[in-house]
Amino acid sequence: MLERRQVDVCCIQEVNQETSGGLTLLMAACVRGNKELITLLTESGADLNISDEDKKWTALHYAVEKHKTDVVASLVSSGANVNKQDSGGNTPLHLAVLKNYEDVVKVLLNSKENNNLQVNQRNNFSATALHLACWYGSKDVVELLLKHKDTDVNAVSEHDWTALHLACRFGSKDVVELLLQHKDTDVKAETKQGDTPLHLASTHGRTEVVDFLLKQKGMDVNKVNLEGDTPLHLAVQKCMPCEESEASMELQPCEDSSKTQPERFPKYKTCIESKRRVGRELGIPQNDMDIIKQDYPLDVVEQGYRMLLRWQRGNDPEKHTLQILKEALVNQRNNFSATALHVASGYGSKDVVELLLQHKDTDVKAETKQGDTPLHLASTHGHKEVIDFLLQQNGIDANKVDEDGDTPLHLAVQKQHHDVVASMLAQDSVKLDIENDDKRTPLLEAVYAAHLGIVHEIITCGAKMNAVDKDGNNCLHIAAEKEEFHSEVKRIPILDECCRELQLDMDRRLSGIVVLSYLASHGASLYHRNDKKVTPLDCIENQHLKEKLKTFLQSLCRWCQEKKATVTLYPCQHTVICQNCCSQMTFKQCPICRQHIRSKSGFVCPKSEEKAVQTVAESVESVMVEEKHLHRVSQKLAGKWQPLGRELEIKQNDLEIIRQDYPLDVVEQGFQMLLRWFQRCDPAKRTLRILKEALEKTEYYDALECLSSEFN
Repeated sequence: MLERRQVDVCCIQEVNQETSGGLTLLMAACVRGNKELITLLTESGADLNISDEDKKWTALHYAVEKHKTDVVASLVSSGANVNKQDSGGNTPLHLAVLKNYEDVVKVLLNSKENNNLQVNQRNNFSATALHLACWYGSKDVVELLLKHKDTDVNAVSEHDWTALHLACRFGSKDVVELLLQHKDTDVKAETKQGDTPLHLASTHGRTEVVDFLLKQKGMDVNKVNLEGDTPLHLAVQKCMPCEESEASMELQPCEDSSKTQPERFPKYKTCIESKRRVGRELGIPQNDMDIIKQDYPLDVVEQGYRMLLRWQRGNDPEKHTLQILKEALVNQRNNFSATALHVASGYGSKDVVELLLQHKDTDVKAETKQGDTPLHLASTHGHKEVIDFLLQQNGIDANKVDEDGDTPLHLAVQKQHHDVVASMLAQDSVKLDIENDDKRTPLLEAVYAAHLGIVHEIITCGAKMNAVDKDGNNCLHIAAEKEEFHSEVKRIPILDECCRELQLDMDRRLSGIVVLSYLASHGASLYHRNDKKVTPLDCIENQHLKEKLKTFLQSLCRWCQEKKATVTLYPCQHTVICQNCCSQMTFKQCPICRQHIRSKSGFVCPKSEEKAVQTVAESVESVMVEEKHLHRVSQKLAGKWQPLGRELEIKQNDLEIIRQDYPLDVVEQGFQMLLRWFQRCDPAKRTLRILKEALEKTEYYDALECLSSEFN
């Protein structure tokens, strides 16, 4: 039989001719593992090193891929080129390592000297066999490679990744230990991004590896990479619950196209792009990369994210990495001036935020280059638990503005995080009427966003209704341009009344015109002219609706917002309250014009009340305020005393000193501010009129009512 085969082979004109499958006879024999035929072909002059057209594989590549150890040994002993590279630059040794064939690796490493094995040869991604072994975490293969006298343990890939970088990234503690037992291993080697092995282990939450690296002599736990990140920055990111849906949402454009918003967390995008490059250099199959590129042809950031998602899938975060890095400087900043607390707050991990704030030096007020504090980032991304926790911290400034003039409340409103807005409004320290660079208050932002639930929440807390933006528009101008509002979190009864009075179907209760009437009923002016001299009424094209609106708003009680207003106040002659509400309330000023009330018509006022009202009105110009009156007023001011202080011409420096001297008592802060005004101003100016005017300008009507009652 063997003689017959020999005759058949000899009859072949070209022993190296390719078959219909594109392989030579020798390659086909290696695939099947037919040692007799391989020997026959070799003796007949078959070329051991010829490559196929497709993969550029030699017979040795095929033997390795099919795990034919005896065939590999035979080809090597016959002088096959062990350094021949395929289309991906991989030698048979690369292929054996990728397949984790320990016995094949051993055969190749023990090849005769005349084979001249290049153990450090690189593939198209500049990866050596040791790089690949560390990537796949093959401890036994790594050990074999490290025993070879020519292995370069610090060989770097195209982007300067060493074998140790790869081992740390993929979290094999055993492989890391093997590498660090080698006397030449550089534990502080840096990639082109400036990442040390500790950076990579921290990035991917490799707890045991981080713990082991921190025990190495000379390890710098605060080393920063080119983006300014320490291992702690990266460890915090790994602890975040970063799901695919969250990442996709982060890349959505601003919902309000009229207000271009800057990237609130630029570190996120940069991190994705850099990891995309790392994925490429680590040998992720080109076919996978091409598919991702085709699926997202116009979005390189999304390409990077998808690559990262595919590469990382199955790896769970390890929060204990933060505890291991307890020696790190918690306030060290990256290139965006973000601290670890910024990163944790932006990603919304309350556990990590709590852990960082256990460190006494953590700066809760640290600002990024865009002026964002951790509270700004948590508000932008809607992380209520983190926000609630941050607001409890000493020294937190809930009203800090960023480079656009936005407070955390502005950002939560812009992003329409209703639960976050409600939580922040429950804090006495949060100011409602701060204007950003576009002169928008949170209420105006809510109307721009057409989020009725947030609008109602802010109005209920007493927001200034006649605030105007940079174009002079009040909330009614904005509402008039909206076709529909959304997210009525809890039913607002006055909307039904508005529909009835305007003779509109109930399915239009969330329309712009109905919400406009709701806003106007709370005091927003229908007659305010913007910079173009246009009033909100001018924006309503339907004349019938316009007249109905004016009639309705003139007749509705401003308190119950249900019954007709029948009581007229004098001397201003505003009819704003029904008889029922008037009988239950004691007030001295008109809620529209703030004039002191001398009398009322349409309501039988008790003589004692009428006399008291008239007395206050007549004496307001000359009554002198005494120190005892200040205590009662300060109780009504609570945490809102600073704007009043500025209105009373108290210097900002003095206000800051008061705040620092009484950090935990806002009532005492308010009293000390009033006392400073009382003691330092001209005695002739300590009048009820002066203090009343200041309270009116700052719209502290509870305090104003309290002050009036002192003289009743």
